[in-house]
Amino acid sequence: MKKTLLLVISTIIFATNSFSQSCPNSTVRDITNNIDCSGDTIQLTCDMPFVTLAPKVFAPGASNNYIFESIPYNPPFAYNSGVLYTLPTDDCWGELMSLGFGPTNLPGVPTFTFDFYGTTYEHCVIGSNGLISFDLTVKSIPPLTSTNYSYCNYNYGSALPSSNHYTNSIMGPYHDIDFRYGGQMYFQSIGTFPCRKLVLSFYQVPLYGKNDSLATHMIVLYETTKI
Repeated sequence: MKKTLLLVISTIIFATNSFSQSCPNSTVRDITNNIDCSGDTIQLTCDMPFVTLAPKVFAPGASNNYIFESIPYNPPFAYNSGVLYTLPTDDCWGELMSLGFGPTNLPGVPTFTFDFYGTTYEHCVIGSNGLISFDLTVKSIPPLTSTNYSYCNYNYGSALPSSNHYTNSIMGPYHDIDFRYGGQMYFQSIGTFPCRKLVLSFYQVPLYGKNDSLATHMIVLYETTKI
């Protein structure tokens, strides 16, 4: 008669969060069968009387390279949540903004920073055509009005990456959208140190010259994992 043994495993999760990219975490991996342990029980049999377990840690990283790939549609946050961020005209850069803008930027709490291609940043500038820039020279100078602003150009002449476009920026995506005819932009910093997330979302914004075509997209920066 075949005998079955049950091995119950107690694991310590060093840091957990409902969004796995937001903070380093660890899981247990069964390296005998080359699988991650998804539950708290492993079934042993006479044919497999033991397994070898090892920790699998998702460690902090850095944004010093990129790949382009499709992922399943599963937005980590609502597109229309956070602080409504309004720019006064089309093709406009916003003012200088702290990455920890909002309730997470409190006295005694370390500053929200993001490492991007070898440099650590505390501030950013939002562009109306779907991008965040760490090139602070593009910022608009207060008071930001429809006649006093820094021009956020849209140039589709070159494929990315290209020095013909804005550099030192995250484009998510960079395209010609026009807030004069609708849509909203939301900005928020969520969570607590060291697992905060900066979320910038563009919600139902008409494409330039095509008011019936709406763009909705989101950029999320993770404090610790830097992705």
